[in-house]
Amino acid sequence: MIKVRFGLLFIAIIAVLIGHWILGAAPEQPRKDSVRYADYIFNLHTFQVFGLSYGKTETAPLPGAANAPLYPSLVSLFVTDKTNRSLACTLASTPRFDCQSPGTSCGPINVLNSCEPSLEPLILFNYALLALSLFLCGWLAFSLTGSYLFLYFTPLFAFLSFQLTDYGQRLLVANLVIPLFLSLQLILLAFIKQPGLKLSSAAGILTGLLTLTRPEYLYMAPVVAGCFWWLSKKPIYPAILLIAFAMTLTPWIWRNHSHFDQTTLIQSNYGNHIATERIALNQMSWTQWPVSFIYWFPDSGDKIAKFLFSKEVSGAFDNSSAYSIFAAPNSELFESIDPTRSPLMILADGFVKEPLKHIAVTLSLAWRGVFVGKIWGAVGLIGYLLLLYRETSRGRYGLMWISVLPLFMLAMRAGVSLNVPRYNAPMIGLLAMGWVYFLGALSRSSIQHDLHTDD
Repeated sequence: MIKVRFGLLFIAIIAVLIGHWILGAAPEQPRKDSVRYADYIFNLHTFQVFGLSYGKTETAPLPGAANAPLYPSLVSLFVTDKTNRSLACTLASTPRFDCQSPGTSCGPINVLNSCEPSLEPLILFNYALLALSLFLCGWLAFSLTGSYLFLYFTPLFAFLSFQLTDYGQRLLVANLVIPLFLSLQLILLAFIKQPGLKLSSAAGILTGLLTLTRPEYLYMAPVVAGCFWWLSKKPIYPAILLIAFAMTLTPWIWRNHSHFDQTTLIQSNYGNHIATERIALNQMSWTQWPVSFIYWFPDSGDKIAKFLFSKEVSGAFDNSSAYSIFAAPNSELFESIDPTRSPLMILADGFVKEPLKHIAVTLSLAWRGVFVGKIWGAVGLIGYLLLLYRETSRGRYGLMWISVLPLFMLAMRAGVSLNVPRYNAPMIGLLAMGWVYFLGALSRSSIQHDLHTDD
C-alpha cells in the first residue's frame, strides 16, 4: 500500500511539472549569477575545460577553480549544439567582470537581445531535479510523521512556494543543493531509527557532493559527524562518514593540486569580497539594529520601516540609499581588500573589533535569510515552530535532528555573508511541513491527529 501511495505521489508530481512546463514562459537567457554557470557549462562542453572564459569564447580558457564543479559538470552533459551556440552568444553579450577594479565592467561585445534563447535541455534537467526535490519532500515528511496527509501536502506546499520553479528556470546551484540536502536529512532520519555503516557512508558521500556543489558545506561536515556520534555514541560511525566525505572530495582536490600546486577546494578572491561585505554590515548602529528586523520582514517590511523611521535609519538597508551600510556601492571598501588575507582573517578581525555587534548583526541576518519564498516562508516558519514544539514536547526528536543541519547553515551564513534567502533554499522542506501543520491547526482537521498513528 505504501508503494502505491508513493507511486501516486510521483505521478502527480510529474503531471504538475509537465503542466507547468507547457504553460510556463520559455526559458530566458542567463542573467546575473546564472551567467557564471553558463560560462562553465559552455567551456566544459566545448573545450572539456572547467574554467571561465569571461566572454572570450573562441579559445579554451585556462583551468580554474573559482567555483565548485558538480552542478555545471552535470548540466554540461545535456548541452546540444543549438544550446551551445545560445550560450556562446550570451557569454559574448554579457558585460565582462575581468577588469582589475571589482564591480567594473569591460562592456559587452554584442547586444544580449540578439541571442536566440535555446536552453530547454538544460532547464529540463533542472525540472528533473525539481521533481526529485518534491518527491523527497514528501518522503521526508512521511518518514518523520507517518502521515499520508503530510506525504501529499508537503510537496504541494513546497511547489506553491514557487521558489523551486523559479530556481528551475535558471542555471543556479540551488537546483542541485536542495535534493542533495533532503537526501542527507532522510539518511539522518533513517540513522536515528537504525544506525548503520552504510548510512554513515551515504551521509559522508552526500555531504561531499554538497561541498562539490557549494564549498561552504565543507564546514557542515563536522556537524553531520557530530550528529552521528551523538545519536550512536560510537566513534566508528562518524569516522566512516568523514572518510567517505574525504574520498568524495579527493579527485577534485587532486585536480586542483595538479593545476595550481595548491591543495584547495576553490581558488578565488571572491571569499574576500563576501567577508568584506559582511563586516561592512557591522557598521549598523544600535538604533538601526532593531529596525533591520522590520525592514527584512518579507514583502512589506521595507515599506513599513521607511514609513516609520527616518532615511538615516531605514536607508541603512537600502543599496540605493545614500545612507546604505552595504559594501557593494562602496568601492573604497573593495579597493582596500588585501588579496593575501584569507576571508577567515577578515572576519576574525571584524569579530574581534566588535564581538557583540557582530553577534547582533548575525541574528539580524539570520532573520533576513530564513524567509525563503518571502511571505510563504513566514507562514511556513510559524507552522514549523509549532510542529517542532509538538514533536519535542512528546519526546519525538526526529524533526529537531534534521533541523540541526539547515539551522547551522543559516547561522553560519549569517555570520560570514549577507545571507540572502536563496542561500537557505534547503529550508523549503521544513517550511512546507510547517504549512501543512499550520493549516491543519487552523482548520482543526485530522492532520494533527493523523501524526504518528502508531502511537
